[in-house]
Amino acid sequence: MSAKLDLISFKLCPFVQRAVIVLKKKNIDFDITYIDLNNPPEWFKELSPLGQVPVLKVGNDVL
Repeated sequence: MSAKLDLISFKLCPFVQRAVIVLKKKNIDFDITYIDLNNPPEWFKELSPLGQVPVLKVGNDVL
């Protein structure tokens, strides 16, 4: 079984838009979570201490 992919970003990020295009073209199942970068949730700060997006979670690993 392959690991679950979860993209985390804000809606207008061009980098996450490119990642979404590639994942859809390759028919790879993924979830996407949009956050407000002006008021990021605590769990996001733990994943991305510098507050940069996009973040890709593969199972329990963060890229």
